[in-house]
Amino acid sequence: SWVSGGTYTVAFQSTRSGLFSITVKVGSDTVGGSAVTETVTPNLLSGAAMAPGGNYTDVVVAGATNPFTLTGKDAYGNVHTTGPVTFTATIGNATHPSVSLLDLATVAG
Repeated sequence: SWVSGGTYTVAFQSTRSGLFSITVKVGSDTVGGSAVTETVTPNLLSGAAMAPGGNYTDVVVAGATNPFTLTGKDAYGNVHTTGPVTFTATIGNATHPSVSLLDLATVAG
């Protein structure tokens, strides 16, 4: 868009993370030096985009360690590749409220 004095602002928006090459043209002419590279990183983590995976099952053995994994994702499904990520978990039920959550460091993201 036009700013002033012959200056324009060019912007782009992506919902996907990754490396993008941007080339600007006026008509069919490429603007010199406009082949720039931009890196789009994942947005904030979204609990709604995450789900248990790995060894997760609905039936577990009492007294045994029952591991599962979480992959950190943003609202667009982009995987977070840096960490660590801090999260909280509420585990238990009315009959047996004492359950331990072990090894939070295995969370990806």
